[in-house]
Order: sequence, then C-alpha cells, then structure tokens
Amino acid sequence: MSNLPVFQLLLQDNPNLFSTEGLSSLLQDCLRLKYPKRHKFIYPSLLDRQVYLELAGLGNGDAKHD
Repeated sequence: MSNLPVFQLLLQDNPNLFSTEGLSSLLQDCLRLKYPKRHKFIYPSLLDRQVYLELAGLGNGDAKHD
C-alpha cells in the first residue's frame, strides 16, 4: 500500500482531513488507538493496523522500510 490509498481511505472517513480540525481529529484518533472501545473514531480506517503503519511511514511494520 502506498501513501496515496491511505489518504484516500482517510478522506472517505472525513473529507475535511486537510483542515486544521481534520488534522487535529486525526492526531486525537492516533493517540487513542490504545483504547479503541472508549473512543468514537473520526477515522475508523486507523483501526486497520496496515493503514496506521502506512500512515506512520512503516509500511509492513519493518522499521528498516524506506
């Protein structure tokens, strides 16, 4: 998965992704991934581990990924 499909998924979750409010919501969702049952996600796509890793720039989870 490249970064473009990840952003397309996130844009489907919230079309305001690239606004101040959208980016703030994305950060809040990332911080609350540890407790997914206690938080209503604006970006539910983040619950897919592969989406989160790709967004973080880790691709398949390999720390040596370019």
